[in-house]
Amino acid sequence: MRSVAHFALHLVELRRLAHRMSPTSVLRQVSSAVDLLGPLSRAARTPAVRRQYLELLAFYCEFAGWMAQEAGNGRDAERWIARTESLAIEAGAFDLADHTLIRRAGLALYQGDARRVTEYAAEAGRRGTGSPRVHAQAAFREAQGLALAGSGDLCAAALDRAGELLQAATAVGFEESRQARAGTSREALPRPATLVVGSECTSDLGSLVGGWCLYDLGRPAEAAAAILTGLGRLPVRITRLRALFTARLALGLAASGELDAVVPVLDGLLQDSEALCSHAVRTQFRMLAASLRRRHTRPDMRELHARVTAALRCAGCTTSG
Repeated sequence: MRSVAHFALHLVELRRLAHRMSPTSVLRQVSSAVDLLGPLSRAARTPAVRRQYLELLAFYCEFAGWMAQEAGNGRDAERWIARTESLAIEAGAFDLADHTLIRRAGLALYQGDARRVTEYAAEAGRRGTGSPRVHAQAAFREAQGLALAGSGDLCAAALDRAGELLQAATAVGFEESRQARAGTSREALPRPATLVVGSECTSDLGSLVGGWCLYDLGRPAEAAAAILTGLGRLPVRITRLRALFTARLALGLAASGELDAVVPVLDGLLQDSEALCSHAVRTQFRMLAASLRRRHTRPDMRELHARVTAALRCAGCTTSG
């Protein structure tokens, strides 16, 4: 169907815009598409077509939840996530429904709630309807929660499990995401290939998430080395993820005393992240500001501290939630 293909491609374009514009600007466009897809799903002539529209709508809502989170509005993000789950279940897109638990774990991560991160991610990993790709993402998120709680051995086990699941997901390919829609009828229409559940860069997350965890486990030098390796594999176009882990890299370098290396990393990051208005990146900036404040004896660190503090005041973002 032309309209389904149109909306699927439009979501791809919105995702590209999200790497160049503030989340509030993108969210307005996503909301307009959601308003159009609702009536189309209700007017569908067959159950199969209706499910396809509902699935599209669920993917748009999932993206809206991410943009709301990036804008710093946790309450709106939670509402979008809940709507995604409901629509995905109705459409039979159970892999996407399972992924909403990972999204909830992500919200908890930036709130510093290790218990909820681990519980949500572990539940996503236990879901039998989930695809290997979703299970891999769940294991990565669980590892982050365990690291936040200081459980080094369990974190390492979760990272190992994520790596094994990634290999399984790569072997099966994107077709497995369709097979994960176990509840759809035989008449279900195929999912457009552009609709991918979760991060499009799952295969690049091993070193990045491993480094993230090492920082929380008190091993900043190892964390910085791992993240630097992961960033070298990450596509340049994925600016939000790159900015988030670059901020984490700066944290690792500062905590391990590599202050000369912090300066060029932050120079590029502050410039690149300005247009993104990313709440997730600002959570890292807050920790980085505290770290730099302890090194005010160096003039270059005082200047960096002032710039990082200024970056926390983002006029283009919502701060409620």
